[in-house]
Amino acid sequence: MMTSFSSSKVNIDFETDSKDFLNKECPFCEVSLELIKVELPLFQHFGFIDLGENGVIGRCPRCQLLVNILDFSQQKKIDAIYESSDYAQGQITNQTYFVKDINKRVTRSYLQAEILKGYLSNTNTTKILDIGCFDGELLRELSDRVPEAQFHGFDVNEYLKPLFPEQKNFTFWSSGLENIKEKFDLICLSCSMMYIKDMHGLFKHIQRLIKPEGKLFIQMPDMSMNPYSLLLADQYFYFTPCILKNILSQNGFDCTFIENDCFPRDVVVISKLTDRHRASPPKEDLNIYQIIQYLREQKEKLEAISDESNIGVLGTTVTAAFVDGILGDKNLFFVDENVNRTESSFRGKKVVHPKSMDRSEKLILPYGPSNKSIKERFLSEFNLNNFEELR
Repeated sequence: MMTSFSSSKVNIDFETDSKDFLNKECPFCEVSLELIKVELPLFQHFGFIDLGENGVIGRCPRCQLLVNILDFSQQKKIDAIYESSDYAQGQITNQTYFVKDINKRVTRSYLQAEILKGYLSNTNTTKILDIGCFDGELLRELSDRVPEAQFHGFDVNEYLKPLFPEQKNFTFWSSGLENIKEKFDLICLSCSMMYIKDMHGLFKHIQRLIKPEGKLFIQMPDMSMNPYSLLLADQYFYFTPCILKNILSQNGFDCTFIENDCFPRDVVVISKLTDRHRASPPKEDLNIYQIIQYLREQKEKLEAISDESNIGVLGTTVTAAFVDGILGDKNLFFVDENVNRTESSFRGKKVVHPKSMDRSEKLILPYGPSNKSIKERFLSEFNLNNFEELR
């Protein structure tokens, strides 16, 4: 999918307003970051609204961690988003996935709980902590499988507490990880780790909170499989499997990747404490340069699409937002199989179910290798065959 690319670097004068830039060094290695321009449309994760086109990514030359370079005011705005009441009402756990083996659409939390149930015992001494728990949906799903366990959820957004389960074996925390004194059999970071600004502090807490034989579950977008995730400019870090493995090793954890068909564009890992002194040296990861080149090529392809009266794009996530950001008025609508999404708009445009589409309408598929299976299913289920693919 990707081609080799020579990086475009930028030097920022940190001397002038050095206090404004809080992340010019790697939080783990404490070395200066190599700075890379991202001159592409950028988006906010919550609502996928536009955030300009002038991003800068810092790459650690040692552990390869990718850091979103933000000034003090930008960081304050991001923090305000995730602590707001609007975010708490955003229903971000409602996204569903079509799973062939199940033959229906289910939530991410359902699929994660299916993965995790084999690592848990159903006893009242089993303790689980979900960091970045939002409304506790993952913990709810886990409680269906191990109902005797104790479930703890932590989130910085205090407005989520009324949405969190009220059962006696559920506990909600929002006042800081330092206030949690329990030891846990399982700690979850479900699509939350990249939004936690103090990652060094996060791992210090995890090392303190996890039992010696406890498990750490991490899931996040895999930038090498989902290059559009680089365009989410309201997160602090970006990962590939190699980068995550480097970070875990550096913090005293091993790394076992969970192979699954449910999350082909994510990194899914089970980890446990290990001997830090036996950690392997970090491996180099240069995906960032190829990803930027790939995204630039997709931008050029979209700009070359001629004006047509009936163009829509599949999806309501950052990938679809990117297509819409380039096409502008050429894109008239979005398509989503989740019936909950068809009752609302996305980026100010209507969202329709594929069964409501006319065969004359062209549907843009921006999902690379996944396009083939999407086309086959849309043809058999909805009789659609007018597609424009981004590979």
